Amino acid sequence: MKSEIKLRQTGTRGLGITFKFATERKHFTDVIDMNQNPYDQTGRRVYGAELVEAFAKRFPQYTHKNDDFYNDGRTPTDGETSNPNPTLHSYQEISDDEAIAFSAGDYTPFGFLGGKKLRILPLGDSITYGFKSSDGNGYRQALKTILEGTGNTVEMIGTVQAGTMANNNNEGHNAATIDQVATYTGAYGQRPNVILLHVGTNDLNLHLDPSSAPQRLDSLVEKLISACPDATIIVARIIPSTDSGLASLISEYNKAITERMRDRALRREQNVIIVDMPSGVRVQDMADGLHPSDAGYDKMAVKWAIALTAANSMGWVQDPVAPTEVSVPSAPSCEREFVLHSQEVPLTQELFQSTKKCDIEMVKSPTATAVHFADLNGDGRVEYLHVDSIGAVTAFLNLGSPNQGGEAGKVTWLPQGTIATGVGGTRGSVQFADINGDGRAEYLWVHEDGSVDCWLNLGGPDNGPNAGKVGWLPQGTIATGIGKDGAGVRFADINGDGRAEYLYVYEDGSVEAYLNAGGPDNGPNAAKVIWLPQGKIATGVGMGRENVIFADVNGDKRADYLAVSRTDGSVKLWRNGGPLDKGSNDAKVVWIERGTIATGVGTNGKGVQFADLNGDRRADC
Repeated sequence: MKSEIKLRQTGTRGLGITFKFATERKHFTDVIDMNQNPYDQTGRRVYGAELVEAFAKRFPQYTHKNDDFYNDGRTPTDGETSNPNPTLHSYQEISDDEAIAFSAGDYTPFGFLGGKKLRILPLGDSITYGFKSSDGNGYRQALKTILEGTGNTVEMIGTVQAGTMANNNNEGHNAATIDQVATYTGAYGQRPNVILLHVGTNDLNLHLDPSSAPQRLDSLVEKLISACPDATIIVARIIPSTDSGLASLISEYNKAITERMRDRALRREQNVIIVDMPSGVRVQDMADGLHPSDAGYDKMAVKWAIALTAANSMGWVQDPVAPTEVSVPSAPSCEREFVLHSQEVPLTQELFQSTKKCDIEMVKSPTATAVHFADLNGDGRVEYLHVDSIGAVTAFLNLGSPNQGGEAGKVTWLPQGTIATGVGGTRGSVQFADINGDGRAEYLWVHEDGSVDCWLNLGGPDNGPNAGKVGWLPQGTIATGIGKDGAGVRFADINGDGRAEYLYVYEDGSVEAYLNAGGPDNGPNAAKVIWLPQGKIATGVGMGRENVIFADVNGDKRADYLAVSRTDGSVKLWRNGGPLDKGSNDAKVVWIERGTIATGVGTNGKGVQFADLNGDRRADC
């Protein structure tokens, strides 16, 4: 008798794979399949004797499975002894349908686990998020379909929402490294009983000390065990890459993490299991050099399900415990008309005039200090950013305007959610500027002593509705300061090369500049730039520091000097005429007075900002 699972159509794509499991064929002799070589080109090791024996010390009910009963008609007994040389069974000895599951990963002769309550935390980077999948669901919907098809109750948890599936919660963060994933703890309190961890690709791709990446992964697993002691943690040997150099690093990383997780499972008796993703997801299943195609994500789903079944066979998967905290704090019942995921909404003065409690809570800080405009996705149009008291950033993607005529500034804003959780700085210490010249603004923390820490903007998961959900790569301190307070530090592109200079604005409005000479590479260290002293580049115009703004008003790529009256909002312009001497003195520019270019709008000028809303390279007011 065979049991059959049909993976039904999910969202906009169907899996179209049928898995049949021959329950009369053989016993589950390799309990967790952690023998590092579960199969080869010609066959499969039905069980790993050493590992089964080690686990049998903890789970005596498996001692009778330490022999090969494949297709020989024998009935296992408790007295069976280990066979140190298990038989290799070829693919031809199982059906074609079984071979699909076989080639996708470990073999489960009795079908997938069933009847369990599963509270699953998908944890990792853009692969967990579902980047490059056609529906944004990645492996998550396919896995949910498999598990629910065998009678399990499945709840996906996490602080991130991605994909068209109804239960689209996850903890996948685009471009995240292992250390960054370790900081995303918002879902721990929901107490998952299953954690699916696939992480390490970005550490290796960016060459962030690849040799110590396995140790960082091990530390993350330790943190997960401490926070969620009841959870089964399934750690993936990460999927392959089409890049040969990266593929080599992935192979070394996977081997190292297998040893570490094997030690946790065997010697330390922790509920940690390895799943070998590369045996299921091949290079032909990749959409690009790093991310799977739809077919690749579906194979990942099968692998997760098989590993989870193996873990359950050892009694690891228990009902989830009650959450220790609620992921979203309770609040008075009301509707938030402003922030709705996947819905385009206008960002207008109505928000700031709203009397609704929920709306007020979202933007309750003074807009003059909380609101920033910066281009996150490099399309030339600035996004609307709200920085809270701890430096966390909520973003709204600029979708453009109806036309480039009289309505060019009437842009539509798409909520992106929280794109940065804060790094310890206060609202007033956070700035945004393009440091490496790729068109995307970095996150900058300006300290009180004028030193600056930077997080490189790695871009979002797509060029569409999620383009503002960017990843951040720590760069450390990129400027040590000049012995003056951080209140005078500004960033603006003075010479028009696309990279922002470090500027210090004195209390009298005069400006000292440090030319951004670029970083050592265009990769993981791109924002670790060299600063060349330029001396005083502006003597001031009789107005104080708080009146000075830098913005490119005429579209020549060079920031102009603007003096804004903080009483009536009027603006005077000194146009940047470019440098007298190119090269190392490129920021020593000439300023050409143009007089008053804006008379104000009848209110004080504390909220006046300049930014390019419509992408014409000229800053709007």
